[in-house]
Amino acid sequence: MAMLSNYLKIAYRHLWGNKLFSLINITGLAIGIAAAALLILYVSYQLSYDGFHSKADRIYRLNHTRFIDGEKQYTSATVFPEIGLEIAQRFEAVEQVVRLFNIASEYKPIFSFETENGEIDQFTEYPAYLVDSTFVDIFDLQFVHGEAGSALKGKNDLVLSRSLALKVFGHSDIVGKTLDWQGMESYRITGVFEDLPANSHMQFNILVSWFNVYGERSLRRWDGFYTYLLLKEGREVDKLVQPVQQFASQYLGKYNEERGMDSKISFQPLTKIHLTSRLQNEFKLNGDQQVTYALLVIALLVLFLAIANYINLSTSKAVECAKEVGVRKVVGSTKGQLILQFMMESFCLVLIAVIIAITCLQLFLPYFNSWQQVQLDLFQWNTTEFVVFGSSLVLFLTLAAGFYPSLFLSHYKSILLVKGEKNNHRKFSVRDLLMVFQFAVSLFLVALTAIIVKQVEFISEKDTGFRKEQVLVINLLELLSENNNDTLYSHRLEVFKDNLLRYNEIQATTVTSGVPGRKSLWRGVSFNAGQATGIVTYRTRVDTDFLSVFDIPLVAGRFFYKGDEKSEKLRVVANEALIHSMGFVSAEASLGHSISTRMDSEIIGVLRDYHQVSPRYAVDPAFFTMGQGHKSHFSIAFDAQDYQRVLSIVESNWKKSFPSKPFTYFFLEDHFEKQFGADERTQEALSVFALLSLFLASMGLIGLSANMAQNRLKEMGIRKVLGASIADLLRLLSRGYVLLLTLGALVGLPLAYWVARHWLEQFAIRIDITTWYFVLPLGLMLVLSLIITLSQGWQVVNKNPVDSLRNE
Repeated sequence: MAMLSNYLKIAYRHLWGNKLFSLINITGLAIGIAAAALLILYVSYQLSYDGFHSKADRIYRLNHTRFIDGEKQYTSATVFPEIGLEIAQRFEAVEQVVRLFNIASEYKPIFSFETENGEIDQFTEYPAYLVDSTFVDIFDLQFVHGEAGSALKGKNDLVLSRSLALKVFGHSDIVGKTLDWQGMESYRITGVFEDLPANSHMQFNILVSWFNVYGERSLRRWDGFYTYLLLKEGREVDKLVQPVQQFASQYLGKYNEERGMDSKISFQPLTKIHLTSRLQNEFKLNGDQQVTYALLVIALLVLFLAIANYINLSTSKAVECAKEVGVRKVVGSTKGQLILQFMMESFCLVLIAVIIAITCLQLFLPYFNSWQQVQLDLFQWNTTEFVVFGSSLVLFLTLAAGFYPSLFLSHYKSILLVKGEKNNHRKFSVRDLLMVFQFAVSLFLVALTAIIVKQVEFISEKDTGFRKEQVLVINLLELLSENNNDTLYSHRLEVFKDNLLRYNEIQATTVTSGVPGRKSLWRGVSFNAGQATGIVTYRTRVDTDFLSVFDIPLVAGRFFYKGDEKSEKLRVVANEALIHSMGFVSAEASLGHSISTRMDSEIIGVLRDYHQVSPRYAVDPAFFTMGQGHKSHFSIAFDAQDYQRVLSIVESNWKKSFPSKPFTYFFLEDHFEKQFGADERTQEALSVFALLSLFLASMGLIGLSANMAQNRLKEMGIRKVLGASIADLLRLLSRGYVLLLTLGALVGLPLAYWVARHWLEQFAIRIDITTWYFVLPLGLMLVLSLIITLSQGWQVVNKNPVDSLRNE
């Protein structure tokens, strides 16, 4: 115990006596530990998606891949409405099946209810999902009111989340209340459930008991239904893959054969969806497994930079500790005791750094959660797990950061240590290797960050091909009856349009089934006359003012006139992507042709391609039609800087024309830019870690160059006496670091190029990787290194040689 106390006193003396050394090491380690811990929490959170369900390891989602003439067209997270039910009936290994369908895509959920004071209020909530009653048997939905087992078994049952109940009713005890669904029937609230955790790939606030929204012809053509299977205990999904695919081929065979199509039904584990799935029709934008693990690797690299700083600075201080170590060896200290002494010093330093890191992490977590839109909690582990993790971290860092310096100091001969000399004559030391590592990591992160930042700017600033600025979009919330040639509803829409156009701020309006920035809901197959190969094509219903609002150039033919919807032929306007896919040599050559051998149609115009969703993806073949049918959006182009005035004008007129419908809206520019949120957060995180790496490398370089310059004080004095100039001495001191930087560049920059090229492959349009992305970081690091080394060397070379040589 006395020996341990002695070790602690010596460790305290060394740390307090070398304040700059201690400050650099503690700060560097604290930053590295905090960064690593933060990213470990983040990766743990990303990997935990959907793991809170007790049966998660047995739940699989069915996906559908469409092929036309053997060529893959798309893979969707949704399948046909009844194929899951058929699979459950035919395969004994399947215990349960559940379907989910976003009813808001067909029937807008506008609910009316009687308040406690007898007034009628209303609200809308979407997405709202139809589900089979088996949902609560497969997924863990925690009910705070009502019974989970019976909540969705009735014909017109409905359950709400706690947050929606509080928002609408002010309290959550609402079981038994009645909601009138406009255009539909009355529904009874049978339960209130806890909001789903943020680490769930599906998010919803309302579930409705299942009713059929499809007809017989949709059974094998409409793949718009989420379907999950629960396998029985001990059953392997691999044994189901081939039999299920054979069944699916038979089930869809006749329909697909008539159209030259094929389908593949695949299984996807529930817990793999968030990080590995970016299919069509996902519940929401999922995470990215590569980015998740890349951030973890980067955090560990930052931690290793801090450890490298510690090792470099500790070994560079060896001469200052040499005489003390030599005396201890002369008086009988063993090598093991000396190693233990320096390990104790390392332990104290690491413990202080860990305490500071945890404190900073707890303070920073709320900002990180808001920034990255996650819900991390430093104390998400229980007490035992936290203590074990913290102790393991301190032990690992103590060994990693302290082993080599202690071994370095303890292996010299006693007489050399007492004289303050070293017997290390290697031209390339471990310290040099660590410095190369630091340079390589910093250059890698800076170059990679520069490329990612430029790519994100490129796609976010690229001309999308349509107007998105100053466009207000209203959700029409169409009822089922309004979809089907309701003349009264059409008249009210026309009156609403006419009233808005009387204001100077309003330039144009249009009613459509979709808007740029959102994937079209209708997808079919188009054929060029005389060709057997089909093309997956998206369709949007528009009116004659569509181009006036979105300002999309017409490259051939004409756009729609009033009366085109009454033509005997279906008149369509195609985009360039569809024309090229159909094999026409030019847009003009396609005019007058049909887009399908099964539809009496005529192409009357061709629009220039625009990015319907994001420049990240290639432009999909698409066409536009007029006529009655589903219209979901009312878009308004305006010219005014006062957005609130425009909103006031539109809302007041909306309430006059549609008093029974809530006024819900969004600005197209804001909505479109949200698609770049994940990429922007990635590049921001990389920028932070790149700056951290530069900071740590600079701190290490300051400490190392200052110490090395001090160690070469006598050498510099001798060279000055022999006639060397200050420039010669500074060049001598900095030359070694330039060599180390060059070696670091040879490692870090090629790796940055390889990672960047791989990352850019996910974008349909992307920047070119030029040499400037590597020359500039190298130049920055070179200038920074020279400033640091020369500033430290300047203090040495300007000293009087007499002061450093008087004892020789």
